[in-house]
Amino acid sequence: MKVQPVRAAASLTIACLVSQGAIAAPMRLLCAARDGGSPLVIVMDAEARTMNGLPALFSDTQIRWVAQLRDAKGHVEPYDLSISRLNGAYTQMGRGGWAYPVTLFCEKAPAPKF
Repeated sequence: MKVQPVRAAASLTIACLVSQGAIAAPMRLLCAARDGGSPLVIVMDAEARTMNGLPALFSDTQIRWVAQLRDAKGHVEPYDLSISRLNGAYTQMGRGGWAYPVTLFCEKAPAPKF
């Protein structure tokens, strides 16, 4: 697969990277609230179709996968996770049908400084 150069402003969106064919190897995504806070790091491997090593469904508009997460009471439950490929919005939905408000947005993680 030939990797084409990507021209963008300071931040690259997932949709831009995918549409330009720039995602060939696993990459780290930082998902964080726009007002700061601790980011969530997700490893996306589009070629293997995995997110954090878990099987994922990649469509033109979103990436979806299921992960076992610990809730506030310490219980481990399956959660349906998704990232919009159009705007980077991260959604976490419990199997009971409730969703966290979309407050996280994902973009390609910058290269380490050292």
